[in-house]
Amino acid sequence: MQNPTQKQSLIFISGFGGNQKIYQKSLNTIKNNFDIFAIDFTRPLKTKDLTIKSFADSIHQFIIKNKIKNPIIIGHSFGGAVSMAYGLYYENYQQIILLNPVGLIPLNFKKIIIGLLAGEKILLKSAGLKMVTVFVNNIFSHPVWSLKKIKIIKKLHFKENEASRIQNLKIIFSDKDAHFPLKEILKLPKNLNIKIIKGAHEWPILEPTKFKEIIQKTCQN
Repeated sequence: MQNPTQKQSLIFISGFGGNQKIYQKSLNTIKNNFDIFAIDFTRPLKTKDLTIKSFADSIHQFIIKNKIKNPIIIGHSFGGAVSMAYGLYYENYQQIILLNPVGLIPLNFKKIIIGLLAGEKILLKSAGLKMVTVFVNNIFSHPVWSLKKIKIIKKLHFKENEASRIQNLKIIFSDKDAHFPLKEILKLPKNLNIKIIKGAHEWPILEPTKFKEIIQKTCQN
């Protein structure tokens, strides 16, 4: 049983091209409530057989290494797919929260690129050139690695029975997501715990106040 004086551990997994710096303002809004571990995959994993399970395995190794017990796992975009994969293969968590996750709605290469370009345009308009520069540097600092991740994203499609097997799974989509049109979100199985909010795919980066409200409310329910 967790000591009531200790903060609940929370693992946050960044989206494609994201890192702790990009999400820092949003994560700062909840740092008084949680012991936060921010993880990104901007650097290559040391594995020859790269699958979505490889990313889940790396999260599990991180949890074991840092002796984290029953964390809340939150993933945005590609981080959501990693979080979902973790829930399929491991049980050491309290709940899993997916923010506009990749993997439930299939993406082809064209949609991935269009979504990334739309995201950069939104970041430029809302957060400025500095944010876009960080995002672009994260992608092109390891171009081969980024391409491998894109290939995995293109193949990703979690089946309905896989998602429904994950205990304490909560999913949040936004209605103006350039990757996932609202009409496609509404086609997802009704037995999944899905909430639709207003915003773009990048809302966890750009809307710290909303991020705090959504995360705190979702974690309490």
